[in-house]
Amino acid sequence: MNHAKTIESAVRQAQDVLWENVPSTHNLPDHDVLERICDLITARPVKEAFDKGGNTYLASVLKAVRFTLARSYASDHATITALWLILDDPSLNRALRIKPYARN
Repeated sequence: MNHAKTIESAVRQAQDVLWENVPSTHNLPDHDVLERICDLITARPVKEAFDKGGNTYLASVLKAVRFTLARSYASDHATITALWLILDDPSLNRALRIKPYARN
């Protein structure tokens, strides 16, 4: 198993979940968006890759996502806002080779 690729895929998929549910095309309730992202990052291959894949930039992004989702005292909306700050960061997009405004 390529741990780096698994982590990269999980980060990309988490981004996609957020982008699929931007306010203008909001398809899912906030709770469901968070549940989908949580399911992504707690999937067995992702957890294994996270545990064995080393301390990379993308692993630290995934760690920040995990930490943000674990804040049970935050509202769903506040959690999604925090995830946007993590997953739509220009440095992350450069690391993933995503061009600015490529999703529009």
